[in-house]
Amino acid sequence: MEQLKRLREERGLSQVKLAARADIDPSTVNQIERGAREPSPATLRKLADALDVSIADLFEDAAPKVVAPPSLFNGLEEERRYRPNARDIEFLDRYFARVEQRMNEGKMRRAEVEHELDVLRAFGPAVYAVVGDEVANRILGLGHELLDEAKRLKSREIAEAEAGVRRLEELREQRAS
Repeated sequence: MEQLKRLREERGLSQVKLAARADIDPSTVNQIERGAREPSPATLRKLADALDVSIADLFEDAAPKVVAPPSLFNGLEEERRYRPNARDIEFLDRYFARVEQRMNEGKMRRAEVEHELDVLRAFGPAVYAVVGDEVANRILGLGHELLDEAKRLKSREIAEAEAGVRRLEELREQRAS
């Protein structure tokens, strides 16, 4: 992973220092940088955290970063950067199908609806900006369904949810023009 090496060197870290920050073995960093070992998701997370970057930043990618609006996660306001690829889009399609199925079955509690609205608010605009019309319309439709369900369940976050869905509607209008 040349990108890992580049980021490490930009920060003036040796492999040993990066390994110490990430709480992994120094030989692991060496093997990953040489391409002799594929990092596990947990190791990727540790390396990204140690370098203060997103996991996506560890991979070279010509696709531009898309910045989603700030969102509340775990009580902390943070900006989400996300570059969905074809595999991500496939995953999102399955994810949306599961959320829609749970909603249709009437099995979602208020906390789950609020969580899904948080996810939609954080990642929806970034994904919406780079996917085709069919997936974009599905995201918007899911946003409306979640918003209706939040209203029915008397969610505490209606105003935030409405703002998130309005943002997706604005993006749809921008797309159309």
